[in-house]
Amino acid sequence: MGDALTATRFAIDLPADPAYLSTVRLFASAIARHFGVGDEDVEDLKMAVTEACAAFLRYEETDRGSLHVEVAASSERLACEVTSADLSIPSTPASADTPTPRGVAAGLGLDLLSSLFEDSEIVAGERSTIRFSVPLEAGSR
Repeated sequence: MGDALTATRFAIDLPADPAYLSTVRLFASAIARHFGVGDEDVEDLKMAVTEACAAFLRYEETDRGSLHVEVAASSERLACEVTSADLSIPSTPASADTPTPRGVAAGLGLDLLSSLFEDSEIVAGERSTIRFSVPLEAGSR
């Protein structure tokens, strides 16, 4: 996530509950606005952090666990990372023979995230992680 030596980091831990998606949107957008991210990129960021969190919630049909959202501002970018030690994202989409509505929705959300952010990265597995970033406007720091 950016240059580790010069990045300013913010983090929030949330229960694995859709009721907290608005909280994470406000968290990410407040940080983005503070660091001068443009309005269009703020809107993309809000959508992306919501979809990243929702992907974990859609793949795992449980109300247990938590999400960790970190936002780091470096000199050029605002990088976001959503992880969970409790919830995972599969390395391959659900079987084409038996797709579930939740799995399809999660996959579409992640596809949208990948199309909006060329640097997006989805690491599936035991400690799944979703990363993406937006540029900071010149002179915003």
